[in-house]
Amino acid sequence: MAYSGTLTCAPGIASDVDGDSVTYGYYWSVNNSPVAATSETLDNNSFQASSLVACAITPHDGEE
Repeated sequence: MAYSGTLTCAPGIASDVDGDSVTYGYYWSVNNSPVAATSETLDNNSFQASSLVACAITPHDGEE
């Protein structure tokens, strides 16, 4: 059975001590396998209703 919605991975609030703007990298996996999605949403064509879906977010400030 297919899930009829879209999943959204939303970060908390991030700040940078020297004032740089913060962007985010999104990494999705379905059933422990990476998927090609790199935005904050995952289209319902990427998983089934019974799938194990995970999202990780990495903040970036343009500096190391």
